[in-house]
Amino acid sequence: HRAFGTDPVDLFALAAHQHGAISLDQLRAAGVSEQRRRTMVSAGVLEPRHPGVFLVAGSPRTWRQALSAATLWLPGALASHRAAAALHQLEGFERAPIEIVVERWSRSRRASGVLVHETKDLRADDLTTVDGIACCSLVRTLVDLPAIVPELRAGIALDHAGRRRPGLLGAVEQRHLDVARRGRTGTVAMRAILAERGCGPITVESGFERRMLRL
Repeated sequence: HRAFGTDPVDLFALAAHQHGAISLDQLRAAGVSEQRRRTMVSAGVLEPRHPGVFLVAGSPRTWRQALSAATLWLPGALASHRAAAALHQLEGFERAPIEIVVERWSRSRRASGVLVHETKDLRADDLTTVDGIACCSLVRTLVDLPAIVPELRAGIALDHAGRRRPGLLGAVEQRHLDVARRGRTGTVAMRAILAERGCGPITVESGFERRMLRL
C-alpha cells in the first residue's frame, strides 16, 4: 500500500472493481505521479499489460481481467461481439475471445490476443457495464453477432435473450434498421434472422428446439 503513496485503498478498490486492471489515466486522476508509477512497476506492485494499462500484482489472471484490461487500453473501448455475448451470458457463448469495439483506433496500436473492431454508429444506449467491464448493450450485441458468427448461432443467442426479456425482439429489429446499410457485414444475415422470427412473441424454448425446427 505504501507504494501508492496517496489513497491506496481507493486505488486498490477501483482496480478490484475492474478485475485487477487499472489505467494510466486513472492513476494520474488519483494523483499518482510518473515517478511514483515507475516505482510501483519496479517494485512489482503494478505489472504492465498494454500501453497505459497495468495489472495489480497478485490479482487472479482471469478472462474477465484480460477483457477489462483490453477495454482500458483504447479510449472508449467496449467489450463486444462474442465477448459481450459471454458477459451477457447468452447461450452458446460460454467461451469467447478478448474482443472489443471502438469508434476509431490507430491500426499501429496492437495488443496480443485482442480482437479490435471499428464502428461509426455507436450511441449512448449501446453502452452498458457488465460485472465492472464497459460493454455493448444486449441489444447492440445481438445486432452485431451475425457479422462474425454463423446465422444459426446468432439466432440461438437471440432466442435465448428473448426468452429472458419479453419484447426484446422489437428493440433488436429497430436497432438493426438504424445501423443497417449496404456493405455492412452481417446485415443480410440479421435480416434473415429477423424475417424468420417476425415481430411476434418468441415461442421456441431452447437452442436445441430451434435446430430441430431448422432441420
